[in-house]
Amino acid sequence: MYRYLTYVFSILFLFTFFSISIHAQEVFVGDVLEGQITNFKNKGVNIPLPPGKWNVDKSERHDSKTINKGQKYWWNIKLYNYKDNGELYLRIQINPASGGNKWSGGSMERCQDWIKEAAKEIYAQGAERGSPQGVYCISERKDGYFHFRFETRTSRSPLYWNYYDLYYSTSSINRNQINNTKELKKIAEDAMKAISWGMEGRSGKLSNFIKFIKHSNNSSSLENLETSNETTSSTKVEISSSKEKLIELKSMLDEGLISQEQYDEKSSKILDEF
Repeated sequence: MYRYLTYVFSILFLFTFFSISIHAQEVFVGDVLEGQITNFKNKGVNIPLPPGKWNVDKSERHDSKTINKGQKYWWNIKLYNYKDNGELYLRIQINPASGGNKWSGGSMERCQDWIKEAAKEIYAQGAERGSPQGVYCISERKDGYFHFRFETRTSRSPLYWNYYDLYYSTSSINRNQINNTKELKKIAEDAMKAISWGMEGRSGKLSNFIKFIKHSNNSSSLENLETSNETTSSTKVEISSSKEKLIELKSMLDEGLISQEQYDEKSSKILDEF
């Protein structure tokens, strides 16, 4: 009887283990994603995506080391929505920070200096000081893009901190919706909640982002995008490269890899060159 029960429990354990692993999702260059990334790398993290189809352009690991939090591993993902002229940059921490059960440096900042420097106008910002914590900042940039910035982090051990940067061309944005401050904040707060839920393995949706997008003025396929003139393509590559550099630089500052002075100097240089 004992051997029989042991056998049954072993089967149940293996079934449960493999069921969880089967639903773990990897992200590879060339993938086309919709809805959400589920149980990313079997870490119990769900990542909601804005409406539409998102083509994966980059998916790679990044290692960083700080004095007081030890080695941290991140996963950087870059996605494009060609139909809506959108870009999404994800920075997902895949191992908890060590060295204590609290973050140093106080509360998260809503609209950080690097966002303000690049902004033509700040439309909305907010914070959720619960668990997980979250902040958001919505701005129109000088380079012709709207920037939706979300950060979420756990407030108790294990400590995780994720970054979510979403960009849409100003030509794709429904300005009536952006100028409706009450509705704008409601959509942003719902998005922040959905992203925070994802850190806990819960499912959330960013479906309300559909209200921001003017589909009628956008190309309907990747083929249409590729027929754009070389000047436009070159400009988009340059803008994308500058944004990647600024995002990476800010992450290095947050992780303690560079000083505030170094950050200010390098970010100013990137913006001047652009």
